[in-house]
Amino acid sequence: MKALVLVGGYGTRLRPLTLSVPKPLINFCNKSIVEYQIHSLKKAGVDHVILAVAYQPSTLMDALSALEQKYSLAITCSREDEPLGTAGPIRLAKDLLLSPSPALASSPDGNGGGAAAVVRERPAPRDRESCQEVSAESAAAHGDAGNDQADARGGDAEDCFFVCNSDVICPFPFKEMLAFHKAKGAEGTILVTEVENPSIYGVVLHDEEGRVSDFIEKPQQFVGRCINAGLYILNTSVIDRIQLRPTSIEKEIFPQMAREKKLFCFKLDGYWSVSFRILGPTCGGYE
Repeated sequence: MKALVLVGGYGTRLRPLTLSVPKPLINFCNKSIVEYQIHSLKKAGVDHVILAVAYQPSTLMDALSALEQKYSLAITCSREDEPLGTAGPIRLAKDLLLSPSPALASSPDGNGGGAAAVVRERPAPRDRESCQEVSAESAAAHGDAGNDQADARGGDAEDCFFVCNSDVICPFPFKEMLAFHKAKGAEGTILVTEVENPSIYGVVLHDEEGRVSDFIEKPQQFVGRCINAGLYILNTSVIDRIQLRPTSIEKEIFPQMAREKKLFCFKLDGYWSVSFRILGPTCGGYE
């Protein structure tokens, strides 16, 4: 199974920490923020993590190469030539999301046991520097490639993947979300949580079964406290709902899925925050 981590841009709300380090690599309790996500994704069955990145891609890949071996999974990335919002990166990474995951093979570890190692073709130095770049032009030119790959895999095709905002800090209930998603027959599942001030987030309205009836991004009037927590499971069919342009998943994709009754939500039981509220210079404030 795959996961797409939305790394985003410059991390301005975390400056000066992000002047030299991309925000997913900032340490939180002795681990980088993104490592917490990768560890939890691995436990949920993910074997390929794709980073959607627009800033310092080579720094990210160099730093995360050790995590490939540590967690026995592949880490690649899809680079945005221009900001594509919160949904555009999903469409840009279509070929990576629909391609078979890189194979894993056994290799001896330092204790004489068997440890899984990622086996995949390493890019040439120039490609490594460009983070195995997938530009909007090349993705558009090969727009049917992902469909061909999915058809070739037939019944073995993975029908869903995780999407994570890289700044989320929480217990990451990926396994429970996945079981819920499959049980509901959902096309998309959003992790939700309750907050005191929902006006700065996307508010999720839902019924007792968890079916989302409406998704309201940053409402001007109070409609509820249940908000989008920034972690999703999406069926591969959602990729073709997204155009290859700057697109908001919160404003353009989720509301349509809710109207079609294909969107569900899974409630988080536990702590939730985002990195800039904990580590930013405003010490918990919001800019």
